Amino acid sequence: MSVTLRFIVEDIDTQIDTYESIRVYRSSSLGGAYTAIGTVTLVADTFYYSYADSSGDLNSWYKYSFYHSTGPVESSKSAS
Repeated sequence: MSVTLRFIVEDIDTQIDTYESIRVYRSSSLGGAYTAIGTVTLVADTFYYSYADSSGDLNSWYKYSFYHSTGPVESSKSAS
């Protein structure tokens, strides 16, 4: 089974000034440790993004952050 996550980045101009991608995290429980599983590249004037997690299932928990590998710079993780 796989899970497709969808993200809306309403303030893309602000985010893309600092970050280059969305970093996706997965955990097996809400309060558990979250492990980075992939990234989605931010694109100017693009508000809708998706990430397909081929190893995920409906019992997985996800968070995301905005990330730039130079630095590195990373925002706080989202709520689950």
